[in-house]
Amino acid sequence: MVVEPTKSAVLGGQAANIHDIQGIGAGCIPDVLRVDLVDEIVTVTEAQANELGRQLAQEEGMLSGISTGAATFAAFQMAQRAEHQG
Repeated sequence: MVVEPTKSAVLGGQAANIHDIQGIGAGCIPDVLRVDLVDEIVTVTEAQANELGRQLAQEEGMLSGISTGAATFAAFQMAQRAEHQG
């Protein structure tokens, strides 16, 4: 799984754009990235990443940044799927 900012989902075929999720979504596809190994692309908005980042700090004591909020948001989305229940 790859997590990209909704505003700049380059791997998803969109044009690079300015966004506020530091640490992900560089706006290019690095030569070292094995795109053939990517099975899914999850896009996350800045609001979703910010909110979950704050929630992790307040409720779990995890002092992390917005990119952690984005990655955790995507992981929560995957965890809610029927094939991951139980």
